[in-house]
Amino acid sequence: MTEERLAQAAIIEKFDAQFELWKKDHPGGSFAVFSAEMIVRALNKGVAHDSLGQNLKGERDFRTTGLTNYQRICQMYVETVGAPIFPPDLRVCDYGCGTLRAGVHFIHSQQAGCYFGLDVDPDLLEIARKGFNDSIVAKQATLGLVTSGLAAAKAAKVQLLFTANVVCHVHPDDAHEFYYNIRQIASEAGSVVMLHGIIADRSFRFQKSGWAHSLAYYEQRMIPFSLVGTKFVASAKKFGEELSSYYMIFRRD
Repeated sequence: MTEERLAQAAIIEKFDAQFELWKKDHPGGSFAVFSAEMIVRALNKGVAHDSLGQNLKGERDFRTTGLTNYQRICQMYVETVGAPIFPPDLRVCDYGCGTLRAGVHFIHSQQAGCYFGLDVDPDLLEIARKGFNDSIVAKQATLGLVTSGLAAAKAAKVQLLFTANVVCHVHPDDAHEFYYNIRQIASEAGSVVMLHGIIADRSFRFQKSGWAHSLAYYEQRMIPFSLVGTKFVASAKKFGEELSSYYMIFRRD
């Protein structure tokens, strides 16, 4: 094992030890909630993040940085269903919406009441509200916790559910509930689900909150949805592993 991978293994071990201590004070608490709390703690200290909060790495504008991803999702949907344009009345669920990096662009583009954003952490949602409150109110966008907002999202009969840079952070212990929730929300025949994750030839953990899986793994998790396409996003080498991220496009028959 290289020095780089040994160092990463030590970081993972320390993070897992912190998680075990956290669980003693939060019985039944999930890795997703713990990890989000760690991120919020860093954000509150002014630490720049890749995609969350208003202080982004590279001094990027938090109000526009998700535009490319928004456009990518819209284009994939149009190509998948054969629509001439992305329908402005399409009901959209942003599962793991965070601080609305991509979500705010759907709020702007969709008709009132068509956007539903869910996340595990109330502080991330509060940051989102502070950053985009006028748009959220004007477009009657719904933001809620996964624990309390799931029923509303399901009742809305959303036609598109997407997860942007979320799937790779799902701990194996949380996977069953994660994919179950997605399948429950996108319950309508013909509904489309887009998962942004790391595809590899096997399942492995590449960082403290990062997992890669085979395409077959995702397909199994998404039954009874059918995989109808993939879209390459980016690749990078991390800790000796070549990682490639894709959007996986599923459709309910």
